Formats: sequence, structure tokens, C-alpha cells
Amino acid sequence: MLIRTVYLACQLSEPSSFRPELLERWPLSASSVVLQIDTLDDGMEQLLPQVLRRFENATLQYFTMDVDVSGEKRQFLLSLEDMGVNVEIKLEPLVGMSLYAAVRRYKYRIPRADHALIVYDRMNRAIRGAISSAKNSGCDACILCCGKD
Repeated sequence: MLIRTVYLACQLSEPSSFRPELLERWPLSASSVVLQIDTLDDGMEQLLPQVLRRFENATLQYFTMDVDVSGEKRQFLLSLEDMGVNVEIKLEPLVGMSLYAAVRRYKYRIPRADHALIVYDRMNRAIRGAISSAKNSGCDACILCCGKD
């Protein structure tokens, strides 16, 4: 069985702008995937359950600066485990909250993945960097814009 690695880049300033039917334009079909994320904000929490429904077996790798995840993020990850998703929290020194850190993460992660799913509602430097990294690496990328950009 072939396991696909998918990097998710999600920047939604308004998480409610994401429409699940947009995922129908993402052609990836696989039974087993490893989903990689390095942010867990409201937009990603909106996107992840929709993406996970597409796969029979999924492992979520959450790269973070602090492996001690607590509060609402912890509850969200536990709810994913209840859905049958294997959740791995990994310490990642490249993760940071600045815009430049996001650009660095995308340049590092996207070329190492089989596929990239990039979801955004407003174009910014980090998203342009993610799209550029996907195109330059030959990674199979699906880019979904939920806004007017």
C-alpha cells in the first residue's frame, strides 16, 4: 500500500470563508496518508476534518515549537484521535509565528512532500512562497482560494 505525504498550508483570515465543496477540486485519492501541518489555528481546525474524511487511514504530524500542547488545541487533537486519526506531535525548530518563518517552513516542507494542499482567502507573502515552492519542487499541488484574491 502506497502512503502519500501531504503538506497542508492554510491561511484563512476568516475561517468561515472555507467551503468544503472546494475540496472536490482536489484530485488526490489514496487510502493512506501522512498529513503534515505546522500551524493549528482556527482556519486549520476548519480544514482538517474535511480533509481527513477523504482518507481511510491518516496520520497527522503536527510540527510545533512546543510539544506541550494544551487547551483548545489539545482538545481538538484528542477529537481527531477519537475519529481514528493517529496524531504525532513533533518538535520543529523551523516553526515560528512570523511571516518570514512561514516562508521558511514552506520552502523546507513542501519539496519533501508528495502533495501540497494550499488553502487561503487572502494572498500574502507566505502563500506566494508556498505556491512558488510547490511549483519549483515539482510537488503535486492543489491551490484553493476561498476569497476574492
